[in-house]
Amino acid sequence: METPAGQDAAPTPSLSAVNVAAFARAAGLVNAARGQMGDTEHPLDMTPAAVTMLAYSYNTAHQIASRALPGDLRDELGRLAPAFGPDEKPTGAEVRVAYAALDGWLRGLVPSLKLGAQVAEAAETRAEIAQMVAQVEAANNAPRSRAAPGDGAYL
Repeated sequence: METPAGQDAAPTPSLSAVNVAAFARAAGLVNAARGQMGDTEHPLDMTPAAVTMLAYSYNTAHQIASRALPGDLRDELGRLAPAFGPDEKPTGAEVRVAYAALDGWLRGLVPSLKLGAQVAEAAETRAEIAQMVAQVEAANNAPRSRAAPGDGAYL
């Protein structure tokens, strides 16, 4: 696939390149934390201890997701939803924004991975069909010996 600048685009990673169980665990941690923070219309007040716990949970989910993904997606995750540093003391708002970024990125990635898996499967099927067509054409073009009349087996 060509990009407008004429450079090759990065290949879409297949679903098989992703550790699906770990990816699902990270998504589960994000969903659990979203319930503890409330929704955007009715955010829950968070104590400093709750913010610290949610920041730790965010870093854990981020780490699990990072390990579950191939290198190019891991790099993208690091740029779009970076983990909190060990000495960083995020505010409640920063934790909410970080979770929203991670949640949105994970939700957007799932359909892309499914589409990538479908495209790879279609390409594999197309290659198999082309191989079968080539075999049939080769068989149809192979010289055939003709039997003389009366040289066949009779039932």
